[in-house]
Amino acid sequence: MEFIRDYAMYAAIFGFFGTVWFGWAQERPPKSWHLPLAVGSIVSGMLTFGGLYLAATNWSGASALNSRDDYITFGMVVAVEFALAGIGAGILAARKKPVYIPAWIAFVVGVHFLPLAWIFQDTALYVLTVLAVLAPIVSVPLAKKTGIALSAIVGAGMGIVLVGFALRGLILALI
Repeated sequence: MEFIRDYAMYAAIFGFFGTVWFGWAQERPPKSWHLPLAVGSIVSGMLTFGGLYLAATNWSGASALNSRDDYITFGMVVAVEFALAGIGAGILAARKKPVYIPAWIAFVVGVHFLPLAWIFQDTALYVLTVLAVLAPIVSVPLAKKTGIALSAIVGAGMGIVLVGFALRGLILALI
């Protein structure tokens, strides 16, 4: 079943969080990244607003979140994600390793897409899971090798992944 409203919300939510990750990437990126990060932020914002418009105009359409139980399950997944991200960030800060906080949060965000693939009945979210989990895993050794801030690499990687899936959502909502 096609869930136009859900696809529009993908564009809105993934676009919004794309701007967040591109923003996080602004911590000491190479100068050559400044323009691409700005463009990524602008595109993310445009996808956010496009998704919000399409979601609002298709709100009465079908959604994978058809029942109260579906919303509760979705809410529980998001609550666990926020709790794990916060607890891990707190532990990293207490252990004086705050540089790894963006990678930890990106990893948790990536893992949380796994149950969302099932909830939203969208197998493409499994691909999103893999890409969003790989971004921080690859970023840690890359940051060490290049000397580029880990937050810049993780933020850019997550921003790109989320923009891609926001664009997918917008296209699916339109067709």
